[in-house]
Amino acid sequence: MSEEDIVKKLQDIAAAHSNDKIVLTIGEDSVSFEWMDERGIEWG
Repeated sequence: MSEEDIVKKLQDIAAAHSNDKIVLTIGEDSVSFEWMDERGIEWG
């Protein structure tokens, strides 16, 4: 697997595990998540 393939696979995994409470984002040089509380306010 190339580095691009690995990043794409990780992005697919992040998208599959994101929901209305947690959003995972995986880039080539960073990983982050955002958590939304019940009122829709972004925390993280």
